[in-house]
Amino acid sequence: MRFSIANEIFHRHPDYVVGLVYVRDADVISALPVVTSALSEAAAAVPSSLRRGRLEDHSAINIWSEAFASSGMNSKRYAPSVRALAERALRGDPVPGINVAVDAANIISLRHLVPVGAHDLDRLDGDVEVRLSRDGDSFTPINSDAREDVPPGEPIYATGSEVRTRRWVWRQSDAAKITNESRSLLFPVDGFRSQTDQEVRFAVEELAELAGQYLGPNAKVSIAFVSAESPSINFSDAGNPVHNHSDGSSEVPPRTDRSGIRADNDASPESPAIRAAEDAALAEWSLDDILARGLLESVIVKEELDKDLSSGKKLTVYQGFDPTSPNLHMGHYLSLRILRWLQLHGHHVIFLIGDFTGRIGDPTDQTGARQPLTHEQVLENARTYREQIGHVLDLEGKNPVQIKMNGDWLDPLDLEHVIGLAANVTVQRLIERDMFRERLNEQKPLHLHEVLYPLLQGYDSVAMGVDAELGGRDQMFNMMIGRDLVRSYLGKTKHVLMTPLVPGLDGRKMSKTYGNTVDLTEDPVQMFFKLTQVSDQLLPLFLNVFTDAPEEEIAVVTNRLETESNLQDVRERFAAEVTHAFHGREGVELARAEFGRVVNQGELPLEVSTVELDPELFQRDGSVSVLDLVAATGLAGSRGDGRRLVLQGGFELDGQRFDDPGASIPGSLLSGATAKIGKRGFVRVSVPDEHRA
Repeated sequence: MRFSIANEIFHRHPDYVVGLVYVRDADVISALPVVTSALSEAAAAVPSSLRRGRLEDHSAINIWSEAFASSGMNSKRYAPSVRALAERALRGDPVPGINVAVDAANIISLRHLVPVGAHDLDRLDGDVEVRLSRDGDSFTPINSDAREDVPPGEPIYATGSEVRTRRWVWRQSDAAKITNESRSLLFPVDGFRSQTDQEVRFAVEELAELAGQYLGPNAKVSIAFVSAESPSINFSDAGNPVHNHSDGSSEVPPRTDRSGIRADNDASPESPAIRAAEDAALAEWSLDDILARGLLESVIVKEELDKDLSSGKKLTVYQGFDPTSPNLHMGHYLSLRILRWLQLHGHHVIFLIGDFTGRIGDPTDQTGARQPLTHEQVLENARTYREQIGHVLDLEGKNPVQIKMNGDWLDPLDLEHVIGLAANVTVQRLIERDMFRERLNEQKPLHLHEVLYPLLQGYDSVAMGVDAELGGRDQMFNMMIGRDLVRSYLGKTKHVLMTPLVPGLDGRKMSKTYGNTVDLTEDPVQMFFKLTQVSDQLLPLFLNVFTDAPEEEIAVVTNRLETESNLQDVRERFAAEVTHAFHGREGVELARAEFGRVVNQGELPLEVSTVELDPELFQRDGSVSVLDLVAATGLAGSRGDGRRLVLQGGFELDGQRFDDPGASIPGSLLSGATAKIGKRGFVRVSVPDEHRA
């Protein structure tokens, strides 16, 4: 089955987009109590989702009235479908249950306030096209045999001259309605990228999840997005389900059990997880697109990689992660997105955990030797990596990511093999490395195990027989050593793909010391709050590398930066998209509600942690210096960071601002007080008994 949008629609609405959920082998049953209950809850929640409870104040509703008007249709006489459904909910009229498929579509439309259609594909054999009506088109209303002529120029869903729905999805034909006998279903979600793109994507993901849960054990669910850049898509209607096609469609995978480090456990039989919506865009991007957006900084040698890709060769690509910390962060998220892009294009991806090299410590960017870690420490740090990367990468399905650990081949190496490995690289080559030369010039210690580290990382490429390695720009030396070793041992070329070093949220180097990074393990509220702190000037870069925002949208943001000083709306949209990737719709809704309470209304968070002050912080008069107090909260990355925050007016205690780091606060003001550190959060202060007033 092919779904397409005619050019005449795009001439009138250039940013029109349709998200699609396609279901085959469905088992449509009458309304279930659990679905009926969810439908009632969705209707009851509509008033609270509207500003002041008025449809007139909701841009996602108004845009459809404007779209109707642009097509010569009276939106007051023929209300857009989403408006009619929302008005019914506002009046308190019940939304009747029909069957699981139709009810699911109505649930999603009410939750996201976007139009959602529902089509039976079995009784109208043929492709589906969104176009303008023309002479000869006919329409048969639901539960009627009478045919109606459709005036030319009306936006319709059609199969040939048979009109499935009029006025987009406002009115459905009898032949297109879903019944208990329907087996092939199509759910279109209409929107406009300028205003409702994110809600369309969220709606498609959630609808696909509902379809997987309630439309039978044999249902095969696929999703896709169609727009002016990709105006048609072909869903296979025979054989295997559509899965990660380059035309933008992707089968919804089963829920992945992510426990353990690399164990492949049985999938949970409960509700399936939804692959992130950005897969649709990633699947369409080329290598040049990835480079143009800045996810990749460079490729060595690009012409060689282009040749392999154009030949259709499926590459084995890996990236290594030394588990020196239990938390991956936003810098890693960029790499995971590239690995997902490779996975979507059919390449075999290996996520390598450096349980051996992590014990040695990568000397990259280190002015001194790292503190060695035990094997138990690195394994404990890596314990949740599988769960963290599972939000981005497919760990099951037809082309799952393989998780490996380099201790499997580095632990067994004996001295003879290490010497043989070292014979492939000269000392001159190793000390070419800038950091090694700097340490030698500054007469700082340079230990032999640090010099051997690039050899061990390079041997990972040989042991796995890979075709390419992905890593940050700071890993270039190590990756190039691996390229040399692959040529020596395996007689082939290893491609090197380098990612940029993305700055932290404030533009400085991404570092926990500066408190400007975001861990992938953050809860949704923390993640959302931190991401809204991104510097406006970094928004174009972050939208390019961390989201699938269209180029036109990013261009608009770039232009706004020339005349505006606070792009709060863009920061919040950016925060919502990234938070959604790790916490889903519920997490985003929770975070947005908390953000509104704390930031917009000035209320305290629902949860405020408590920190007990060390007795040694108290001076003889029982007071504590402002800087010591800020450092004790743990919300400043360092004392230097805390000093800067105080000087900038970013520290308050029970609503009173302190802007002198050297000032002291009497102990009588501290017990039970709430400290606010910029936008980073709140901490309640606890004072030892001997210092309480």
